[in-house]
Amino acid sequence: MDTVLTVVIIVVVVLAAAALLFMYQRRRSGELRQRFGPEYDHTIEQSGDRRSAERELRERERRVSKLDITPLSRESAEQYKAEWARVQQSFVDQPAAAVADADQLVLRMMREAGYPVDEFDQRVNDISVDHPEVAAHYRDAHRVAVAQAKGETDTEELRQAVTAYRYLVEALLADSRDASQSRDTDRSKDVDRSPDMSPAGDVSQNRDVDPRADGSRPGDASLRGDVDPSADARRPGDAGLRGDLDRRADEEQSRDASRSGDVSRTARSHSTDAKEQA
Repeated sequence: MDTVLTVVIIVVVVLAAAALLFMYQRRRSGELRQRFGPEYDHTIEQSGDRRSAERELRERERRVSKLDITPLSRESAEQYKAEWARVQQSFVDQPAAAVADADQLVLRMMREAGYPVDEFDQRVNDISVDHPEVAAHYRDAHRVAVAQAKGETDTEELRQAVTAYRYLVEALLADSRDASQSRDTDRSKDVDRSPDMSPAGDVSQNRDVDPRADGSRPGDASLRGDVDPSADARRPGDAGLRGDLDRRADEEQSRDASRSGDVSRTARSHSTDAKEQA
């Protein structure tokens, strides 16, 4: 019984591992197909075996990851853009020369960007990692350029070749444009994050300075409140003191009136006495 159970467990583990491996390979195949697009199908067609084709595509990824691929500088991109415009214009009068010039132009652009350019097949495989959509166009254009050197092409094939080269030229110029925009964005972020260079104490110093037009100091208001010329700004005891003074004044006036009356009566009495004596 134990032996049967062990065999069953081993079979289940093996089946689970096989299922996981199948799911991993299927997911990896989907990732490669999504990344390389038509280049995935082209590689399978050339190798005749999906597993071999996927192994080759993974090898391309590893190889390119070790290369020092650098987008063209903004200045170089502008120069190549102007040169490409001249190549297209020259096609009208010299189509064969235009194809040869286009082939050399993309060769120089790739070399400056960091792609090894010694062998064409390796060039197209390398460019397929970052730009799989242009790999087939590059092959077609280069095939016509080689045939043109042997005098085995017509004007229509030459026109298609120039059009095919355009895809690669535009892809390399787009890499340069994206890199320039990324650098500009990074510089803008650095400027936004830069600290304020104004003196640290300016704000506090400005708060200490009262902006009022009269230029008075903060303590002036309290000083002005202590010496207030208005009639109603008196101390709490002033009302009682005024009442005492008023009462005293009334008493003095009453006493003065009494004394005046006494003096008048005395004067009248003296006058009467004098008349009687007379």
